[in-house]
Amino acid sequence: MTTVWNARMTTLQEQSVPAGITWNPGLSNSDAWGIPKGAENKANAMKFAAFATLPIPQARWRSLPRMA
Repeated sequence: MTTVWNARMTTLQEQSVPAGITWNPGLSNSDAWGIPKGAENKANAMKFAAFATLPIPQARWRSLPRMA
């Protein structure tokens, strides 16, 4: 048993490797946006974070190839 990026496990399963994922109990998402204190471009970083968390950009991000 180990931790693994879910995209890597999915790729293994698509190659018929006998492996599986257990989600319960488990952390399914740990992503967050952070802006360092004193950042020179704080206003632009805040605009990006606001944009990136909107439903349409999130849906488009989901359609991209798996990241891991």
